[in-house]
Amino acid sequence: MKKAIYILTILIFTLSGCRSLKRTDYKSTYKISSRKLHKELHKKRFSANSFESRFTLNFNDKYQNLSGRGRIRIQKDSIIWGSINVLGIPIIKFKITPKKVQYYNKLNSEYYDGNFALINQQLGMDLSYDNLQNLLLGDIIIPLNAKEYELSINKDYYQLDDKGNILSRVKITPFFKVLSEIMQHQNGQLSVNYKDYQVVEKQNIPKKIVVKTKQTPNDIEAVVEYKSASVGKELRFPFKIPEGYKRM
Repeated sequence: MKKAIYILTILIFTLSGCRSLKRTDYKSTYKISSRKLHKELHKKRFSANSFESRFTLNFNDKYQNLSGRGRIRIQKDSIIWGSINVLGIPIIKFKITPKKVQYYNKLNSEYYDGNFALINQQLGMDLSYDNLQNLLLGDIIIPLNAKEYELSINKDYYQLDDKGNILSRVKITPFFKVLSEIMQHQNGQLSVNYKDYQVVEKQNIPKKIVVKTKQTPNDIEAVVEYKSASVGKELRFPFKIPEGYKRM
């Protein structure tokens, strides 16, 4: 249980009353140049100053299955904050900024206060705050150089393949948000899939995010589903590590 809660915490790192909520309408793709596609991706990035949502989380690996619920808040480009309940019990609280990762675990009375090494060690990739924020909001996780990717067009999505490595692949929706992204890393592979989008105050927000890692000795899958969402609100980010907890 202790190990599963720890891994679950890492995945929610990498990975709300509701107004103007509706399903995103999918339209067909059209002929477009790689350069124009990159411009559209930039234009359709999440642009509100804040995001908040309740979520459910399902975690699976070869050892066990766990489910939890929680809340996440994002102040664009500055703070990712959240809490996770398991079996109805508040277990984990975290706060991430561009320079620091902090979280504490009530189950084990442990806390972490440091840099992104903890997250990157689990995922096998060198990720930053911007990468994590993009993952949670449906934007390109790793910035792309148009000249290094080959564009192909399907009627349902645009596909970008790294010319030097077919395992680095991004599929883009007709409304220019990420459909899926596959990244090879030193220990295996990380993939992120977005199962449908919703419109919240003119922003396309993911409804369900599936994160998978393929690496020895244990493959992991985490599914985060936003149950309600709001954008543009003024948010609070209370966080204080309890006294007496053991530093990891």
